[in-house]
Amino acid sequence: MSGSAAARVDLRYRDTILSVNDEPVEDKSHEKIVQMMQQSGFLRLQVKRLLSWQTTIEKAEERGFGFGVRGGADFELPLYILRLYENEDKTRFRGIRVGDVLLAVNSINIANFTHQQAVDLIKKSYQTLQLRLRRGNGTVPALSRGFSR
Repeated sequence: MSGSAAARVDLRYRDTILSVNDEPVEDKSHEKIVQMMQQSGFLRLQVKRLLSWQTTIEKAEERGFGFGVRGGADFELPLYILRLYENEDKTRFRGIRVGDVLLAVNSINIANFTHQQAVDLIKKSYQTLQLRLRRGNGTVPALSRGFSR
């Protein structure tokens, strides 16, 4: 959430708070953790960042899987989620955001795939697509070599 306190300190979706002001929170309720944060004049959080996660999305009849990618080995970039099509139901993307990095498609590591190889793999999937992603910073790098995929 742009402009929020969480965004200002780079707290991200799927991060896990381990401690608040050096007090472990593993055995505490959500309400107690919120209370600890609200009562603190200064807040120090220990956070565990989820490095990657897996999700499955369903194919929409008219728009395919409803997202576009940029990058690939031919551009010396990882594959980024470039866009989520506006007319799609955002709940079907299950936390996927523009700028996230695509690590695997249907359990196939795509780290060394060209852009076209990755697109072909996605397109040949039938009704569901299993993705492994890493949270990006919300931006997608420009491409070198004058291409705009």
